[in-house]
Amino acid sequence: MPLALSTGHEVGLGVTALAFIAFALASSLLLPRFRPDYPGRGLPAFIVICFVFFFGMLTAVENFGGESKHGEAAAAGSSTAETTTPAQTTTAETTMFTASPTPSNHRRPAPPRPTHASAGAQPAAYIATSSPVV
Repeated sequence: MPLALSTGHEVGLGVTALAFIAFALASSLLLPRFRPDYPGRGLPAFIVICFVFFFGMLTAVENFGGESKHGEAAAAGSSTAETTTPAQTTTAETTMFTASPTPSNHRRPAPPRPTHASAGAQPAAYIATSSPVV
């Protein structure tokens, strides 16, 4: 159960996302290959199509992304079992967020930067010994 949605909702989101992705890939990779001036004179139509896909995806997430009314009714029926558990987990959550960070969580300081231009260069002796002359 990837999204904990019904199969119909998963299919609806998947088809909408597939259409959106196909349009995005076609308009960015495929169409410019055949028409170098794409979208050219069709820019207003391209912008309208982009907005249609954008708002279509938002509408699909709004419609297919929520739980169904049947799922909300089932959750309301099991609320008596859930009322005892939040009191037990609340203390664990508050102590988890109020604990001070350990030294391993701190960011390491950046290494010092060279002060002059030749500070990063290798010494001549190192260069001469590192690569043999043939």
